[in-house]
Amino acid sequence: MNTDLVKVTSSEHWLTMMMCSECEKLPDDSLMYKCDMGHYLCKNCFSALKERGNRLRPKCGRCHSLDLTKHAISADFLRKLRIKPGIGRSRRYDHGYWPLSIETYDKSVPKKDITIEKLFQLNRFQIKQLFGLRNKHRPALTWRHKFERGDTVVDLRRKCPSNSVIVKNSFSVCSLSRKPIICPHGHCRKMVTISSFAQHFKYDHPDITCHRCARGEELYLHHDVKDIEYNFTQCAAIVDVADVDQIDTFWLMITGSPEQEEYKAYVIYWLLTNATSHPNCAIELSSHLQNISYSTFCPVARIYDNFQPLEIAQTLYCLHIPYSSMCNILSEGPALHLRITVY
Repeated sequence: MNTDLVKVTSSEHWLTMMMCSECEKLPDDSLMYKCDMGHYLCKNCFSALKERGNRLRPKCGRCHSLDLTKHAISADFLRKLRIKPGIGRSRRYDHGYWPLSIETYDKSVPKKDITIEKLFQLNRFQIKQLFGLRNKHRPALTWRHKFERGDTVVDLRRKCPSNSVIVKNSFSVCSLSRKPIICPHGHCRKMVTISSFAQHFKYDHPDITCHRCARGEELYLHHDVKDIEYNFTQCAAIVDVADVDQIDTFWLMITGSPEQEEYKAYVIYWLLTNATSHPNCAIELSSHLQNISYSTFCPVARIYDNFQPLEIAQTLYCLHIPYSSMCNILSEGPALHLRITVY
């Protein structure tokens, strides 16, 4: 095992722990530098590394970390380590001999938050490897069988082997339904739960027109660009999509870009749904005479996930119309046509 990557454990000695990682000696000065992996560097080696690197940021000699923080170690503690090596035994009494950091003496130094690297005592590359290995060995569905109507319990046992593993979701829709979200329509900004999201629009925003259509059926809407504003999101229509055994609600959202410069400005048309599945949609925007049109086929944003407008624009879960394209489509008049199909 590479001891350079092993963090300080309860079996390590104080004498080994306080040695400089560069010169491997116990420092005379109480001022030391510590990297995020727990390796100490004495003041002399720190200055030498700084001069050797043309006054650039010195790095740890073991893990090559650049995150070095200043620590003031008790001089009496270092003196006892030299005189009485027995004090360097396992830290079973570490509660009385913890070296004090510089934050103890200087109150102006802000305290650092606990990071994942410090919590797991691993560097960032090792943490990525650890989580990548966990996802690689995650149990998956190990069998695929076709079940037919009229199968008995014996048939199911025969088709499903005993060592089959079925992946289960880490969360349930019932638990997410109690999650509070902020209404994205206009200046509402009310905090509502996911389960009451549809009722909120029904009673608090009754002016929004509600449409009904079947799944896979094209819905035709009129659209006026006068309603579009910079850095503003509004709901243009509510669509109830009927399927075989359920009805899902979709909200047509229109968002203007936060940038007002012509070369940066844009408008996005996107759908928001309370469906538990992952539906897709087709959105088409055409001019008044329908000679110019822009369309897209994209996934629908769900209220269970992150549906911030900037996130929607970056992930392209929308119809993205730049400023120049909007000027081109408005050349035939301000009245536009919207066609939406939910799959």
